[in-house]
Amino acid sequence: MSSDICIPLPHVASFIRLLTHDVRNNLSGLDLEAAYLSEVMTGDDEAKDSLKRLRTQIHTIANEMKELSSKIADPRVTRIPILARDLFLIWRDIPMTMEKPVTAEWSETLGEENIEVDPMSLSKVFAELFRNAQVFGGDGLKASSFVKEAYAFFELRENKSEPVEPQEWQDKPLLSSRRGAYGLGLWLVKRTVEANGGTFSQAYDENSEILITSLRFPIS
Repeated sequence: MSSDICIPLPHVASFIRLLTHDVRNNLSGLDLEAAYLSEVMTGDDEAKDSLKRLRTQIHTIANEMKELSSKIADPRVTRIPILARDLFLIWRDIPMTMEKPVTAEWSETLGEENIEVDPMSLSKVFAELFRNAQVFGGDGLKASSFVKEAYAFFELRENKSEPVEPQEWQDKPLLSSRRGAYGLGLWLVKRTVEANGGTFSQAYDENSEILITSLRFPIS
């Protein structure tokens, strides 16, 4: 008899949301206790500095729990009409908002095409794609946007030093072995793009050794 336990993903997501909520409540209690000790403690600057560092760590963990909970939740989007070119400009601004600089070659051949999307949620998608490129060694980044067969495409190409198999990356959450990661990034990217009425795909071109990430939205 197999010892594997198969739990539906929605049940896992519900458990993670409840767990992170409980952990954050406990962290809030610890933070209040640390704040109280800092107020009543006198004449010991070293101890106060220690409490300050402790509160910083508590806030960091609480924020990580909040982020994990938001990643496992269903994407909430508010779609509005927007020029595809304007979304491209939002994408192009993303590298300037990131902690580590990202260099990319940009090009677009858009006209006055409209799409209906939530720009805020897609800005997070674009940021996640750049973070992935940073972490996994993508270089020679080329970002482009164009229209094809009544769809607006947003495409990112990155050179890879060795072959990759991206077909199932976005369909296997919670399997990352990287420290501090949970395998939820691309899973959330795909769900967010689909919530915006689009499609998300990744393919590796063996001839050019390039990973091609593509977002596609119907022109309205």
